Amino acid sequence: MARVDIIIPSYGRPYDLARCLTALLAQSFQDFQILCICRDGDSETHLILADFCDRDTRVREVPICEPGFIAALNAGFARAMAPFVCFTDDDAEAPPHWLQTLMDHFASHPECGAAGGQDKLRLPNKKLSDPPIVKKVGVYSWTGKWHATHHCPIREDFLPVRILKGVNMTYRRELIENFKIGEGLIGGGAQVGTEQGLADRVIRSCKQLHFLRDAWVLHHCAPRKQGDERVNPFLQFALETTYNNAYTLWRYQKIQIAIVAQVRSFIIGSQKIPGVLRLFLQPSKVLLSLKHWGKMLEGIKKGVTDR
Repeated sequence: MARVDIIIPSYGRPYDLARCLTALLAQSFQDFQILCICRDGDSETHLILADFCDRDTRVREVPICEPGFIAALNAGFARAMAPFVCFTDDDAEAPPHWLQTLMDHFASHPECGAAGGQDKLRLPNKKLSDPPIVKKVGVYSWTGKWHATHHCPIREDFLPVRILKGVNMTYRRELIENFKIGEGLIGGGAQVGTEQGLADRVIRSCKQLHFLRDAWVLHHCAPRKQGDERVNPFLQFALETTYNNAYTLWRYQKIQIAIVAQVRSFIIGSQKIPGVLRLFLQPSKVLLSLKHWGKMLEGIKKGVTDR
């Protein structure tokens, strides 16, 4: 049995997948198996994957009929038997030292239940592709601000975090065994929020999540196929994201953090989805904000119920 099972959901991005698999097979740590989830009807991905399966028996296809990111993750997770389960995306490219860095860290840090690292975004936006060093990653501050800085480098060898990013996260399987990934989340396509339930299982097991400085991957940010681009807050995907963020916040985070973060979202919001105060500067977005507040309330109610 392999020591690491790597789960890769893939849909409609065959050339990105080929680059991802090529990089994984070139890892210095070789004791792994790749479980690539491919949907029926995605003929180009099937062809690419068949070629890699013929070349290396460690690459295995997991066929699936049901659409959606969550269904793909659970299909792969059901096949995972190794002591460590790694999740990455088909548009990620891991350097040769990536898996070895993760395994060395687990070996020297028994308190670590999950580990991951930076996803270096390959985008034309310089602020995103060349970000500054940060001190906080994947945590809420006392003001309710969410530090979604997984694309940023850190100075320390590692930082304890609350959540790892799905493109670069590895778990001790014993801590997440029999877990239903994405339970309670809504939507199709890229379904945001799957990482928080996994992180909660690790924290409840009294283990830590570590963000490693040297366990980075290149993230090529390929276009999505489900009409779920996050840049347009009017799309159904954006509304589903608002619901899922509220749901996971109230189901998995500490109550005081959930309250402060939700109040911040309602009062201040963001430039794309303004809160009450920002609406004075962006009055044309009143209807947009009302739509998102409605979804936020739905997510809060369901998150509190399922808590």
